[in-house]
Amino acid sequence: MTAAAETFGTWLAEREFRPVGRRVVSTVTGDVLAPGTDLRALLRRQITAPVLFTRAVARAAADADLFIEVGPGRVLSPLATAVTGLPALSLDTDSESLRGLLGVAGAAHVLGAPLDHRAPLPRPADPAPRHRPADSGSSPARRKRLPWST
Repeated sequence: MTAAAETFGTWLAEREFRPVGRRVVSTVTGDVLAPGTDLRALLRRQITAPVLFTRAVARAAADADLFIEVGPGRVLSPLATAVTGLPALSLDTDSESLRGLLGVAGAAHVLGAPLDHRAPLPRPADPAPRHRPADSGSSPARRKRLPWST
């Protein structure tokens, strides 16, 4: 893993990072990151350092009412609840169902978080070009434009 961390460190060196602007609890340090944290070094360390999940979740729980797991499946949310006693829900991003999203939105609302259903959704990235058979009749000029497309 050391070689991977070095390669990743080289890649990170070419990227621009802004200073930490919000409260971020790291699973590398198990604590809140200071505004001047060297994010490149921290991300590089993340590959080889032990994961301090329990410590980080306990630290985050001091200022939280709800944990939201963002990713596929539901692995970390039960662990967060076991460590802190706080509710933890998963968005389950790989699911085709809206159950995770609606459950999280409902729980956040019940806990007093303001929800604005009229807020615009972020534009999805342009999909990669796909090969289309010549006889499909699908040319860029004839495709229907989606509301968020330019």
